[in-house]
Amino acid sequence: MKHIYSLIIISLLSSCFKTGNNQTPKVEKESVNDIKSENIIGSWNFIETRDINGKKLDNYEGSFGTVQATGPKLIYKANFTYEKVFTPKNTDIGNWKFNSKTNTIEHDLYIDSTDFVGKDLIRRKLAIKSVDGKYYERIEDRIIKMEKDEMLIDNRGLVDVYKKEKK
Repeated sequence: MKHIYSLIIISLLSSCFKTGNNQTPKVEKESVNDIKSENIIGSWNFIETRDINGKKLDNYEGSFGTVQATGPKLIYKANFTYEKVFTPKNTDIGNWKFNSKTNTIEHDLYIDSTDFVGKDLIRRKLAIKSVDGKYYERIEDRIIKMEKDEMLIDNRGLVDVYKKEKK
């Protein structure tokens, strides 16, 4: 249970660390309209973060200071569950789906509605109650570009680059 609290706090803090840059990253304009859920299924390793000009960043300035440019390993399963592995002891787990209209992967991260963070998310209407009575936070990652083994995700004006693991 401690890990869930840590995950939620880290998830909330990491969203504060990212720059508020609303510029669209410079990426080759390539159609992302043909992405299907089955293209996303698999394990994706974080490679690097780039600025809007495509330059690799080792770190960047966020609202709370310098942030190391790292990302989680992403694991999307065929049963539409996911894992975002930040460290072996810090992993977000939930359900996912691909929204082809917005080119976003919608992550439903289940939260503990009885702890401080969960209660705060519910109070601020950042948590949604599911039909089973549990609460989750919806986190969306917009895909900028996707090829067979590479996926570029918008990271609030920066670009996170992922490579798909070979089977």
